[in-house]
Amino acid sequence: MVSEVRRAEPMDDWRRQDAARQAHRRDLNESIEARVSGRRPEPSVNAFVCECGDPRCTRRVDLSSPEYETVRAYPNQFLIAANHENPEVECVVTETKRFAVVQTLVGEASKIALRTDPRALHSGGTRASL
Repeated sequence: MVSEVRRAEPMDDWRRQDAARQAHRRDLNESIEARVSGRRPEPSVNAFVCECGDPRCTRRVDLSSPEYETVRAYPNQFLIAANHENPEVECVVTETKRFAVVQTLVGEASKIALRTDPRALHSGGTRASL
């Protein structure tokens, strides 16, 4: 009996790569927020990294700490520059003049977002089961 090895479709590969990039950029932004959050008594606007899946993107997005915390309330939401969304894997939840918030659609990208949520990882638990 010959067993068949199922190979990932090329589209699956790019979706995983996009999701991994978003998770990495979210980690960078968590570092930025941790660095600036305790320094100022009142909310100020800080420059965060666009969390879109485009490997060439270098855009910065300005948010206050309360705005940033609103984005991070859900582990499958990401902060992006306006018009940086990818409708194949995410939908826009909120859009302002300065930034947009996208939520990953059900599927591999959403699973990766949940699995790599730094806030769940650091608290010792998970926000959602996969």
